[in-house]
Amino acid sequence: MLISDEKKFIFCHIPKNAGISICSSLKKFSANGKWKVGDSLGISSRFPPTTHLLSAHATMEELYSFTSNLFEGYYKFGVVRNSWDRLVSFYHYSGESHRRTFASFIDRTCEGIPQHNINRVRAQKCYLFGKDGNILVDKICSFDNLEKDFGVICEHLKLGDLQLGKKNSTIHKPYTDYYEKEPRLIEKVRTSYCEDIELFGFIYGGGRIR
Repeated sequence: MLISDEKKFIFCHIPKNAGISICSSLKKFSANGKWKVGDSLGISSRFPPTTHLLSAHATMEELYSFTSNLFEGYYKFGVVRNSWDRLVSFYHYSGESHRRTFASFIDRTCEGIPQHNINRVRAQKCYLFGKDGNILVDKICSFDNLEKDFGVICEHLKLGDLQLGKKNSTIHKPYTDYYEKEPRLIEKVRTSYCEDIELFGFIYGGGRIR
């Protein structure tokens, strides 16, 4: 999560959705804020008492647990990614591609079994929506249309012409190649992440339709 008191914005960083690239481009606007990002919410002793420590991948609801009205007027946004594609990225990023087959990874992930470097691949909805179903951000960007969406955000916030480079990305074949050998995995992901797929309009073989 990245918060700028200077430019009044909040970026909700969903894992494997280009978050490192966005944070690298925007971090200069949050350098002097009182909000620090750490690995967990339980190590606040590292920072002064006036500093609020957030998980790097805190949800918007977790942020609002500090206060319900402190961020009124802040522009809040996040990025969502096709569920099938995102899981392929997790497969490589976590190192699971060196430990097990893709089919085994998907089976274990969809069944909620912890794996190396991954406790659980949370649904993207839980980062941007409250438990009551209300949306907690102003804009949801698409991973497949990121440069255009990022440009719209920069223009809205008057941040200037910022370049969005690729950081922490994984290199792999087109995501559909991973599912072709065992088509059952397509439906397994569809069932396990049905809320994300329906809410964000993800389609297998493409990106996002709405």
